[in-house]
Amino acid sequence: MANWLESADAVVIFTGTTLLQCNKAAVRLFAYQHEQQLLAQTPASLLLSQPNSMSASECLLMLLSQSLQEGFIKNKVQCRRADNSTFYANLLVVPEKDPDGGHTYFCTKWLPVHAEVPAQEPQTIQLQHDAGAESLDLLRVNSVGEILQANKTLCSWLGYEPRELLNGIALQEILQNASKVAIQPGSREQTNTATVQPSISPGSNAVINLQAAFKEQEDVLRILLSAVPDKQALTNINRPALECLKQDNKHLKLTEEESGNRTDKYRVLAEYSPDIIMQFDRQHRHTFVNSQVQNYLPYQAEDFLGKTQAEMGFPESFTSVCHNALEQVFSSGQRLQLDLELPDSTWVDWVLIPEFNATGEVESVVTTARDITEQKRTTLELQKSQQKLKDAFEVTKLCSWEYSIADECLLLNQPLRDLLGIPEPLEALPGEQFCEKFLLPEELGKLSYLLRTAVEFSQSCFKEVVDYRIKRTDGTIIHVLSSIRLEISHTGEIVHAFGTAQDITQLRLTEQELEEYRTGLEQLVATRTEELRKSEEKLADALRLANLGTWEFDPVADCFLVSDTVLEIMGTSRAKEGGNMIAVSRMRESIYPDDREKYLKIVERTVNSDNDSFSDHLELRIRRGDGEVRHLYVSIKIAKTRNFIKYYGTLQDISSIRLTEHEKDRLTAIIEATSDIVSIAATDGTLLYLNKAGRDFFGIRKEEPLQQKSIFSFKTARFTKAISRRALKHADRYGTWSGQNSYLRYDGREIHVSQVVISHKDPEGHVQCYSTILRDMTAQKKIEQDLLFKNNELDTFIYRASHDLRGPIATMMGLNQIVKYEVDDPAALKYFELFNSQIVRLHNITVSLIELTKIKDRKCQVSKVDFKALWRSIKTNIAMLPESTEVVLQESIEAIKDFKSDAQLLETVLYNLVENSIRYRRSEVESFAHLEILASREPGWVTIKVADNGIGIDSKLQHKIYNMFFRGTDRSKGPGLGLYILKNAVEKLGGRISLLSIPYKGTTFKIELPSL
Repeated sequence: MANWLESADAVVIFTGTTLLQCNKAAVRLFAYQHEQQLLAQTPASLLLSQPNSMSASECLLMLLSQSLQEGFIKNKVQCRRADNSTFYANLLVVPEKDPDGGHTYFCTKWLPVHAEVPAQEPQTIQLQHDAGAESLDLLRVNSVGEILQANKTLCSWLGYEPRELLNGIALQEILQNASKVAIQPGSREQTNTATVQPSISPGSNAVINLQAAFKEQEDVLRILLSAVPDKQALTNINRPALECLKQDNKHLKLTEEESGNRTDKYRVLAEYSPDIIMQFDRQHRHTFVNSQVQNYLPYQAEDFLGKTQAEMGFPESFTSVCHNALEQVFSSGQRLQLDLELPDSTWVDWVLIPEFNATGEVESVVTTARDITEQKRTTLELQKSQQKLKDAFEVTKLCSWEYSIADECLLLNQPLRDLLGIPEPLEALPGEQFCEKFLLPEELGKLSYLLRTAVEFSQSCFKEVVDYRIKRTDGTIIHVLSSIRLEISHTGEIVHAFGTAQDITQLRLTEQELEEYRTGLEQLVATRTEELRKSEEKLADALRLANLGTWEFDPVADCFLVSDTVLEIMGTSRAKEGGNMIAVSRMRESIYPDDREKYLKIVERTVNSDNDSFSDHLELRIRRGDGEVRHLYVSIKIAKTRNFIKYYGTLQDISSIRLTEHEKDRLTAIIEATSDIVSIAATDGTLLYLNKAGRDFFGIRKEEPLQQKSIFSFKTARFTKAISRRALKHADRYGTWSGQNSYLRYDGREIHVSQVVISHKDPEGHVQCYSTILRDMTAQKKIEQDLLFKNNELDTFIYRASHDLRGPIATMMGLNQIVKYEVDDPAALKYFELFNSQIVRLHNITVSLIELTKIKDRKCQVSKVDFKALWRSIKTNIAMLPESTEVVLQESIEAIKDFKSDAQLLETVLYNLVENSIRYRRSEVESFAHLEILASREPGWVTIKVADNGIGIDSKLQHKIYNMFFRGTDRSKGPGLGLYILKNAVEKLGGRISLLSIPYKGTTFKIELPSL
């Protein structure tokens, strides 16, 4: 505020209708005698009604509003002095925040606009330099051009008061062509015949031409002029003309100030704006930066001047965005606004505004940047919330609805059409048609009453939840739970209606079934209570048998009085609790977190109920002190007397019921999904149950009844008596029988199966029924035979390869060496080299097969394994591979004691894995192979992982990589036996192998081995 009051222009500071402070220039401008007189006025009293018929108050409010929105505003207004004289001024308004109180006050500058004077013929006053005459020291300036001393005579000619010229004004500011005078300290006395033209007072077109000599002394430049003017010229200038000259000089000064509005704007924004403000030239160099930049970037404002974003060392991605944005504004001349992320991850709202020169070209761009990081974060959170809401709608099968009051129709979206069963893509449905076609007549009154209640209460925003039934297009009637929100005008008219709807038909059916079950249960409890009322002990036994306890709420003690059964269900006793009371807070804490809201809702509904015979129920879970979760069914009742309200009910542990239902559903799903035939038959052989695999096997349709089918009708004749006599009797005696059998399939084909028969007996030992499980052995037998045959063939082939092929291959490889010394023909040598490469490949296959034979026939040589020593040996062999220098080997080996295995097989496993990582590396990245060996969580086991960043394995090929002779890529030059040998070695060691691979990301093999 103090900076404003030091200005030479008229400054007034106010808030609301109260003037707070002003400077002397404002007192003079508005023609008041002293400051207190001016401060007694209101801001609007300083203005007049504007030429556009806007009142002074309206004009002021408009300017204040715009300044709050844009940070400042400058506008031409008509003003009033104390003597009621009028004048025009450019009013600058800048809103400021009080750092202590937080309220806003407005700082204003009033810059008078002088009326234009008709042009006159310019008059010239020539001050001749007379070298022989005594010169006067008219002006003194320092090395930067600021005026230090001014002669009164020259001040009067220029139209300035001496104090005005000495108030920091530079010589160049009062010259029309400042280039005629160069301030160059160090140059000695010289004469200069150049003519300089100072700016003259407004109101006069006279021009003073000065011929001056300059002398430098102690960093002060003196302008020496002759004091004798041209008398003829002076006689042509009268006193009014002098006044016009002064006024014209003032006018030119103000015009110069007006032309510098852009510089003032930068200064005002820099001083009073919280935003980062910058100016760029056409080379994208910073020409102006305010101090706010220091709050976001580790630079001072002056560090930016004359540099581009790239020269400041900002990231390439950031400078590219800035460059493109600036280029777009310079080329289009249009304002641009975008969200920009600074290098420190701060988000700003970046506005780029073009500035034009006199020819209409964009000469510079001014930018403002406002911190919107919090807004961005809020936007992301809002997007997450919207996604959660969308997911919630999908999971709960909710749909939204909206009713157009103007068109009197229901707007239909896809979920709402699905709810109503409308197949065609309608966008809207008239309200009357909806009521007639979908709404049941008995439900219409419920909705009408709801709308009437909303209008009568005249709430501006009415909301309610209602349950009603609708009839879908296919004729089915469903229950719908809908939220209804109404916006009601002050006249009582509904202006907007919307809400959500959910199909709760299944919920109502389930509640009905559960209610019937609970009603029956409560009736059973009531009957037993009546029968055993005379004996409290018998009642407790009955409740315990039903796993049912009683409770009663004591509002005075704020606790529950519960029976021993309830205490037992909660995992406590009278001895532990010191009685049969449980605090409400403890009961609430024991409730499972997901069920607490349901519990609190029914408590609220019970407390607020006006029904004397209120009853309700809920099902919830509790967590006992020992951590066990129990499922409870709780009934709630109210008994009211004139002076007392009693809350009581029952509590039943239904955990076993829920567990049984869960197990039953799970077993049924497993039995129906299995490919084995599962059936249950009565003692006479009549089928009671047959799963899907059995129906498909015997050709029984799903709708066919099983009561007329017998298990004996499905067997072949030769096995029927044997099964009846042997299998069933064995099952009756020992509980089960297992063996092989033969059954006829629906197409008449006889299928060999493995069969298990189970005899089910009641507690007295009488057989109630039989269950049997059949498994088709046809494919298994064929696979076993094929596998045995293939294994024999493979063993034979490997034997021949190791003994019959190795010798000839070695001979051919030796002959190739002889050829190199005996044959000189290049073409022949080339063909021999190709021939030798295939011989080498055949040699590698033979060696791999021999190694595979050794692994299969090898008996494990068990000894203690030192993994670190083993890895050092393997690294020596790996280093001999030509490609090993291109891969960085990393290891993380844990010291594992007392681990026993076959060291040679382990070496084969590790070498093959690391060799694969080297062979299938990627050349465009820094390749690595990481070996990790650590003790497994499973006692006596060790885990080996080999990970790389190579080419990876396509998911479609991963199931084939352990096959013999399989090669998944053109880069595989070997026989395709490496991973097959690896798997055989792991299986020989009793271990297991798994794979995780992503193409062009890398591969990780995980091997788990037991200690032998």
